[in-house]
Amino acid sequence: MNTVVEWAIRRPMWAGALMVVVAMLVLSRCSGTGAEPSAVATSAPEPTRQHTEEHVDPSEVASTQAATHNDDAERAATRFTQAWLAAGRRATWLAGMEPYATRELLNGLRSTDLTVVPDAHMSGPAEVLVDGPALYRYRIGLDDDSAVQVEVITDGDDPLVASIDRERE
Repeated sequence: MNTVVEWAIRRPMWAGALMVVVAMLVLSRCSGTGAEPSAVATSAPEPTRQHTEEHVDPSEVASTQAATHNDDAERAATRFTQAWLAAGRRATWLAGMEPYATRELLNGLRSTDLTVVPDAHMSGPAEVLVDGPALYRYRIGLDDDSAVQVEVITDGDDPLVASIDRERE
């Protein structure tokens, strides 16, 4: 229990977001909405995105992304997704994701119905959607014409996957 308290003290924003997610899950179960566990884990709220009409030189954007992009975060997202897609026996499945995922995400995935994990493989490299420095989001295409979005947090530690959300067409 001591490590959970230390984690919450070091990361109050994530601890608050986690409490909100847990409260939403508890309320959805109590309200009888019939929500069943799935292979999609909820995540902290997305950062607010502002859209502007400014014209930006593409070379400036590319150089900024190159300067802030974290290869370790992309590697964690890719390896986690490969392990997530390798659903088989629950213990083996969870062990494959453990080095790349937060404890909270792994705990949420323990109740996943493995039959809802797609029988697919990654169809290409991860596409950067949000680029750090403490939060990264990637879109990874699958060979069944769907995709997943994987959110990775760094916060001074090794990059860990905090959520995976499946996109369906």
